[in-house]
Amino acid sequence: MPNTPVNQMNPELQAIEKQHRRETLVLDARPLLARILLGLWIAIDVALLLFFVWQIVWYVVSGSFVELRQIAALGDNVQVIHETVNNRAAQELVVSSAKILKLTDTSSDFYVTIENGNEDWYATFTYVFTWGDERSKPIDGYVMPGERKYLLALNQASDSRPSSAELELSDVSWHWVDRHEVNDATVWIEDHEDFVMSEASHATDVELAEQKVGRSVFSITNNTPYAYWEPVFTVVLERNGVPVAVNQATVQRFAAGETREVEVHWPGDVVVSGTPNVEPNINYFDASAYMMPGGAQADDWRDVFAD
Repeated sequence: MPNTPVNQMNPELQAIEKQHRRETLVLDARPLLARILLGLWIAIDVALLLFFVWQIVWYVVSGSFVELRQIAALGDNVQVIHETVNNRAAQELVVSSAKILKLTDTSSDFYVTIENGNEDWYATFTYVFTWGDERSKPIDGYVMPGERKYLLALNQASDSRPSSAELELSDVSWHWVDRHEVNDATVWIEDHEDFVMSEASHATDVELAEQKVGRSVFSITNNTPYAYWEPVFTVVLERNGVPVAVNQATVQRFAAGETREVEVHWPGDVVVSGTPNVEPNINYFDASAYMMPGGAQADDWRDVFAD
């Protein structure tokens, strides 16, 4: 058998040597690996801590901005709500100065014009005219949305002829027009107050107790689809656009499509000439004003004749 060279290591010894070197490398590298893992663990903990701190800072800072935005938005909302309430709130009625029309030495008619500039509100109230220490009887009044009308106190007795007068309103109540029931109050009112006056004339040819009395005659047509029990009409006799006498006329059971001739007598001093101006004085929101229950609308007679 040939002899093994001196510098050639036995294979078993070589295997043992390799195993020894590996174990030595592992033992030598373990502290380094431990330091590396410890560093990674510390780095992860620091990163998590920084992330936590960042989240807290971001929550506080962003929350402050959100709160400021919410406060600002709340202020804007309050302002918008305030403006909306002001816009929707009823504006005050506009009343003219009181006027006096002499009938006799001890009696007079009083009138004012009152205007409701609100499109979605109507008002009910009680009014009296006062002059000196005297006052008229309380009268219930109303004014429709967007309406300008006369308030009258007729044939008021007084100890002497009043030189000036004032109007006092009390128990003023505002009523909101529900858009679910009346979509457009202006159109709704126009449809309810469609009365047409024609053939108006004025004369002083009526004698009563050996005295001449002024008389105005006119025809009025109920051009609405509604029938009214006792609609009242304000009659203002005007000369050159200036009222010289005021009165009222009531038409009983005024059916839709019907035309009535109305005659108004003017007591007191005879008004020689003038043009009668007729305006309806009806609370269209009062169901009792209509001959049909609840102010229900019948078949429109205008459609019937159109067919």
